[in-house]
Amino acid sequence: MPNAMILLEPGHRSLGETCEFLLVREPSDPREPTTIKLWDFDSVSYEVHVENKSPFMHVSINIPFWDEIKDMGGQAALEQHYGAAVEDEAQEGFSITLKVVFEDMESEQMARDWSQKLKLLKSNVVGGIFHKYFGALADGKSGSSEPYTFDLRPDTQVFFAPAKDRVVVVFGIDFREKVDQVIAKIFMQELSEARRKVQGAPPVNFTVEPPRELSQFDIKENSGTLGFVSFAILRTHVSTPKKRDQIALTLQGFRTYLQYHIKCSKSYFHSRMRKRVLELLKVLNRAKVKPPGAKAGTKAKKGRRKSKSN
Repeated sequence: MPNAMILLEPGHRSLGETCEFLLVREPSDPREPTTIKLWDFDSVSYEVHVENKSPFMHVSINIPFWDEIKDMGGQAALEQHYGAAVEDEAQEGFSITLKVVFEDMESEQMARDWSQKLKLLKSNVVGGIFHKYFGALADGKSGSSEPYTFDLRPDTQVFFAPAKDRVVVVFGIDFREKVDQVIAKIFMQELSEARRKVQGAPPVNFTVEPPRELSQFDIKENSGTLGFVSFAILRTHVSTPKKRDQIALTLQGFRTYLQYHIKCSKSYFHSRMRKRVLELLKVLNRAKVKPPGAKAGTKAKKGRRKSKSN
């Protein structure tokens, strides 16, 4: 398995570039009628829509699990980051719609800043539930928080198990393909071991059976899930807003991070296998025996003719 493991870029780059193209120009410049659809991990989708000669654009996002996180910090995060741009009613087929008025972009820098905010739409909104628990932990109120769980994907469930001095975030993970299951299991075991070499990192643990924190959810046996990854977030990890932002971004993207490196590992294994097959073919070609009666090479014929003339 490759040693280099990278964190994925937060946000949706194509969404940010699309919004920047529409915003970074003079407010009076006409925009062509535009409807652009984009997709993201975790079955999340977007739509950027501008009507003919419209003074604003709509940016909509569909989050399948929005109803599960809306009242658990999602709506608060949405209003905190996007304020008056949030429409009272989302466009049909979407969870959230933002209305961005072109004339409100007072400068090019402001337009670029809004493009970045829109790029991070999913990260900011989904991060709301993480900030809810991490903020309570930083304020010393984690012990009064209620445990909560939601389905990030059909094959991934996220659990928040708060305690007085920590919040344990548990991912219940499964994969459909057998190869993915094997690689994911090895990856998560290595992740748990690698944490010991990183000072100050949150304790990480991987178990096939449910960890004891899940007893709060009446889960005591594994009902077919590949395993559970637990991150114990301590108060020192969320003591500043910057730390909370970083850890919320990292944890909400853990499932995508895992999937990305599984695909990278499979690609690496395939390239190694192809290289090995080519080497074996070269060995087989060198080992070929010429059939009886085969004509000698050109060089051998010239040699015989020369010796005969002598």
